[in-house]
Amino acid sequence: MLRGSIPICAHNFYDNALLVSKGNTVAYGSILNIVRSVDLPSNNLSGEVPEEVARLIALQSLNLSHNHFTERIPKKIGAVGSLESLDFSVNQLVGEPQPPPSMSRVDIFYLVFL
Repeated sequence: MLRGSIPICAHNFYDNALLVSKGNTVAYGSILNIVRSVDLPSNNLSGEVPEEVARLIALQSLNLSHNHFTERIPKKIGAVGSLESLDFSVNQLVGEPQPPPSMSRVDIFYLVFL
């Protein structure tokens, strides 16, 4: 049950990161190109979805459904070329009740405006 807003911390994505999987450790200078999925549904996240999410250039799936996000969908999210699915359903988003024009290539898109 995560609460609050997603911190605006894209600059931290450039920090060194260690990934440990099955006993193997790999060091990365940046994680912008390894994050494939962000899955945070059914929490108490609120505020706006930070524009910095669009800097995750390898992102394929973003699920922020069933939270309390407000404001608009980040305009730059459509620039993530690898994005295949996006779920913002059951939030309190405002603005145009459609994805940004740049998102026409996304296969799955769930969006509910209240």
